[in-house]
Parts: sequence; C-alpha cells; structure tokens
Amino acid sequence: MNNKLAKLFLLLSMFFGTIMIFIIPPFNSPDEDSHFLYAYELSRGNLLPTSKGNQSGYYIPETIMEDIGHYKEFANDRTKKYKYDDYYFDQLLTDNYDKTKFVSAVVSKSPKIAYIAPATGIFIARHLKIFSGSDQMPVSVLLQFARFFSLLAYSIIGYFAIKLTPKFKKSFFVVMLMPLALFLRSMISYDGILLVIVALALANMLRIIDAKSKLTKKDYILFIITGFILLNTKLVYSIIFLCLFAIPKEVFGNNKKKAKSIAIIAGGILLLTIIKTMFYMSVKGSPEPMASTQIDFIIHNPVGYFKILVHNIIEQLKTQEYWMLGTLGYLDTYMPVLYVFLLKILLVTVFLVEAFHEKILLPLWLKIGLFLLVIFDIFGMYTMMYISWTPKVTNTTGGSEITGVQGRYFIPFLLLVPVIFNNRLVDKIKKFKLSKYLDKINTVLDNNIHYITAASLTMVVIILIMRYYC
Repeated sequence: MNNKLAKLFLLLSMFFGTIMIFIIPPFNSPDEDSHFLYAYELSRGNLLPTSKGNQSGYYIPETIMEDIGHYKEFANDRTKKYKYDDYYFDQLLTDNYDKTKFVSAVVSKSPKIAYIAPATGIFIARHLKIFSGSDQMPVSVLLQFARFFSLLAYSIIGYFAIKLTPKFKKSFFVVMLMPLALFLRSMISYDGILLVIVALALANMLRIIDAKSKLTKKDYILFIITGFILLNTKLVYSIIFLCLFAIPKEVFGNNKKKAKSIAIIAGGILLLTIIKTMFYMSVKGSPEPMASTQIDFIIHNPVGYFKILVHNIIEQLKTQEYWMLGTLGYLDTYMPVLYVFLLKILLVTVFLVEAFHEKILLPLWLKIGLFLLVIFDIFGMYTMMYISWTPKVTNTTGGSEITGVQGRYFIPFLLLVPVIFNNRLVDKIKKFKLSKYLDKINTVLDNNIHYITAASLTMVVIILIMRYYC
C-alpha cells in the first residue's frame, strides 16, 4: 500500500480539491484577493509592482476590485448564501477591464516562483475567449483557472514528496490531505505551496539519509530552489534544512566535502536571495511607525514581553488547534467538534505508529535540534505578528494581546512530528507486546487510510455546501 500512497494522494487531492474550487465562493479564503492580484499582474507580464508615493502596488481594473468587495461580503456572515443563480451568471457575464485604479499589494515582494501556477491559469483563461470571442473574462472564471492550476501544481509536488520519502509516507499523506491543507492548496495562497515544498525538501533529505545515496545535480537544484522559496516567503520553515547536517559524511566522502556541499547549497540560496533583493530595490514599502515603537517596547521590556508571549501562546492553544484542524473558508466555516476530535485521533495514531514502527537512523541531536527550533519558530511567529500586525488591529503598542497568528501556519511543522519522535524504543519493550499491537494498527492503516481520508474529505464537502448554499 505504501507504494500506492503517492498515486492515491494525487487522486484524492485533485478530486476533492476540484470540488472545493467550485463550491467555495470567490475570494473566500484568507488573503486570496491579494494573492490573486499578484498572480493576475504576473500573468500580464508585470514582473515588478509600480511605486506610488511610499507604496507599491498595481493599477488593477476597477471591475475586479468591485467584484472582490462583493464576494468578500460572505466572510464572517454565515447567514449570507451563494445561490446557484448567482454562480450561474458569474460564469457568463463578461467584465469590462478598461478603467483601472491603484491598489497596494501587500504580497508584492514574495518570490514570483510561488505564483507561477495561478498566473499560468489566469493567462490561459484570459486567452481562451470562450464568450463570443471576448477576452474580458469574468473575475470568477479567472479565479477558477488560477485555483485549478495551483491545485494541480501543488498536488504534483505533494505526489513526488510522498513518492520520494522512504519513511513516514502515511504521515505525509494524512497531513497534506488535512481539510485545511487541501483547502489552501485549492485556493490561491502561498501557504499551500509552502506545505508541499517543505514536504518535498524533507522527503528528499530523508531519502538521502536512509539510502546513503550521493547528492546529484538534481538534489542540489531542488534544495537551492526550495530553500530560496522558504527563506524568502516564510523563513520559519527553513529549519528543515537542519536535516542536511544529519546526512552521513560517507555520502560526501568526508566531513570536509560534506561542509563544502552544504556551503554550495547555502551559497546558491543566498545568491538567489541577493538577486531577488536587487530586483526589488526600486520597490517602495509602506512606512510602519507603530512597528518601530513595538520593537522598542520589546527591547526595553524583555521580561514583560516574554510573559505576554507565553500567556498568549497558552491562551490561544485550543483556538489555534481548532483553526488548524477544523476551520475553513475565511476562518468562518467550522467543522463539527466530533469530526475535529476524530481527525486528531487519526493524526496522533498515524504519528505514533510511524514514529515507533518506521526505522530510520536519525541522530539524537537532530531530533532535539528540530524540536527546539519548532518552539523557537512559534515564539518567532507570535513576535512578528506582535510587531507587524497587532498594532494595526488594536491601534496601540505595548499591549498584552497578540493577534494575527493563524492555525494554518503550524501545519508544515506536523510533518516533523514522526521525524522528531522516531525511535526504536518499541524494540526494547516487547514484553508489553506493544510491537505486535503497533504492527496490527499499521496493517489496518495500510489497507484503509485512503478510505478513511476519502470519508473525511466527503464530510468536509458536505459542511462547505451547508455553509455556502443551504
């Protein structure tokens, strides 16, 4: 079954993801409007945003902005429904894109490679001329094509991640097919591609560690590109590259050659980052004076801030867990509590079985290092939101609240759970027959995990239809 998991992942991801594309009203996922605008401009060949005053952005057709405002009325209003009649006419009525307005693009400095898939979809849709030869496609149609090509690209990357990894295939499978993970992969969001990029890079490192195979040119290219995307989109996920140091020196020949290889990868990532930075030197950003004040507060009150940080993490623990496992849409569509509980049981069971059942030689320092870095990253996420986002929401600095952190940020870290806790303890406690029980559970999962996941995603589709149409 493990050999078929990659194909089953691709099938389930494309099938249920395509359904989500059609039933989720346009722009009803976090920041999808901003991501769409950037992909839209990229599809038109505009590689750099335009500067206006202290802001960077694009001149976007007014029709697109009006439609975005209309569709976002569904957000946080569960009484508002997207009728089939509205859906029908949204697909057929052409738009006029002649008049434009300047729109600040908050994601304009993200690596363009993260938007190639949705931009390709928009480019194709704009040139199909389906309706009476008109190239003035409805915004909803452009968005559907962008979503589909994002889903296709991300699903293929996820397929190769599961195929590559020698261990923890079921963990990769269930994490990347979690409701929120699939939802993000079906919308326009770099959170979707970040998850599969983390999975692909981690899978390839585990493959090299397990097989002790030498690095090829393809490996170097893969690590440099994935490292560049992670470093320049969400730095916190770059901790997976700690696994490079766990590759046995025999793979390289000796420690000196190992250091040289890792330096080449790091140098390639840094070079691409420098080129990208130079590319954006002319792009202006919006000044954020409150962020500077917030930084000063942290510097001058380290102990007080640490108490604020720990308090907020503990207070938001249950909320973040629910957002990660059972919240879709614009953070306003909640799965049943029982469903979230069962999903949690499934994840814990898969992680536990694979952590004890899969055998891969990983040094203790790697597991401890990854665990500490995950904790550090969580602290870093909250701190960044305290600096950049919280003042905008509360209109104050130095407060006791941290806002803006969302459960989806933690999904890639779940891929590290079986890696961190992987050990051979089960072999030392056979007198409790734990090994036999784990083998039985593992066999059940091997034969049924795709059915369980399909049933889970069917429930998700039902809840989404209830949310938006019933």
